[in-house]
Amino acid sequence: MNLKLWTGALALGLLLFALTPVSSAAVIGTLRIGSDGQVIVDQDTIDFQPPAGLNDGPIITTDDTLTYNNGTTLAIGETGRIKDLDFVIAPPPVMEWLTFDNIPELDFHLGSLGAGSSNTNCAGLAIGQSCSVFAGSPFVLTRTATGTAVSLTVFGTVTDATAISSNFIGTLSNPLTGRTPESIQTNILAGGSETSPFSGDFVVTVIPEPGTISMLLGGGLLLALGGRRLRRS
Repeated sequence: MNLKLWTGALALGLLLFALTPVSSAAVIGTLRIGSDGQVIVDQDTIDFQPPAGLNDGPIITTDDTLTYNNGTTLAIGETGRIKDLDFVIAPPPVMEWLTFDNIPELDFHLGSLGAGSSNTNCAGLAIGQSCSVFAGSPFVLTRTATGTAVSLTVFGTVTDATAISSNFIGTLSNPLTGRTPESIQTNILAGGSETSPFSGDFVVTVIPEPGTISMLLGGGLLLALGGRRLRRS
């Protein structure tokens, strides 16, 4: 077989293999949550309510394509809990951060938080511009036509009854109508808090197995050697 054709076929095969899910058993898909409650945020804590106080708060699935336990689809309207966060006393990672009442084996484990905005000057922002209340804050405040959208990016892993883990990336959002980023910054830095409804959007993907990574690396080496031989010829 022509070496050029052979290396091309191998590259295509590796690409298709890499794009194939590791197993239908893995948790995979998208998830959107909402709540009839609210969230209270200050400099150090996120308190999902009810109940008041640092514990956890209620959630409900509002839209999803999430599958778990060998292909079971998560139902819309499934209820669960999300743990409050204290960045000083108990910062991430947080095990069983997001759970479901009727599916105890399906757990979202919070690993880390995303970076906030590098801009800490929240005064006079135009619509679409963003800031953070202080350097190092993971919250991003974006000026909107009706007020401010506050967002928090989260990362972690998901497990279920199988032995396979998945990765997730998500965004928690809460709108503050009639509030500017500057007024929120002033309030938080003065020791105040902000209260609003909240929602969350998550994307869950399969973690590649070690064998998959090894095969891709080995295939890459074969492609490199093949290309070298072609150049020599």
